[in-house]
Amino acid sequence: MGKRKSQSEKMGGPPVYPPIPDGVMGQGQVKRIWTVSKGEDRYRRGLYTFVYRASPPPSLNVFDAPDGFSSCTRRIRSNTPLQALTLMNDSSFFEFATALEKIIRRDGLEAAFRRCTSRAPKPGELSILKTLGTLNAARALLNLDETVTRE
Repeated sequence: MGKRKSQSEKMGGPPVYPPIPDGVMGQGQVKRIWTVSKGEDRYRRGLYTFVYRASPPPSLNVFDAPDGFSSCTRRIRSNTPLQALTLMNDSSFFEFATALEKIIRRDGLEAAFRRCTSRAPKPGELSILKTLGTLNAARALLNLDETVTRE
């Protein structure tokens, strides 16, 4: 199976600039330019995301990434409505859901569930997801606490 457009296995290299909402880099004291990366760099892991210390990409703030001003020895666990809204409405996460929808159509809902949670779905879970349609099922799978936290 070939590599899909929505993934990158490249390691190392210069930082990347994932999509962020328009106008975000104009909110700080300094107006900054944020040119979204093209090609596979658009899909690189968050580890490679360029960060301005004073104004990091919004999704890093929403999911409680440490700031660039101090060291972080332990991440605090959090769960806020803003995180759920980001997972359901941010354009990047909608793009992730669209890619997962393709997996559901190709490999089935059970395979997509297993990818997201690393376990087989219970019959009740599967029956609920089947009532949602493929895109909404993909969005629900990506918004599960089990998918997000991987504990």
